[in-house]
Amino acid sequence: SLIPKGNLIEVKYEDFIREPMEIIQHIYSELNLDGFAASRAAFDTYLKSQKSLNGESYTVSDEAREKIDKRWGFIREAFNYS
Repeated sequence: SLIPKGNLIEVKYEDFIREPMEIIQHIYSELNLDGFAASRAAFDTYLKSQKSLNGESYTVSDEAREKIDKRWGFIREAFNYS
């Protein structure tokens, strides 16, 4: 791997949207980053300013879903997306 162990963390978008502060804290912890406590208030202010933004929702036709699954279904399965 090009990225050394301990320098990469994967986060599901849905988890970040559901619990952003907890995920940010988890990222800091997993990557052994300092400064989370000092930055928490700034993160909180920013996250509160984004509360009015909703995740986009899209409708995908059955035909398009089939094409996507044929090419990229392995990724959906690997990350437990439905």
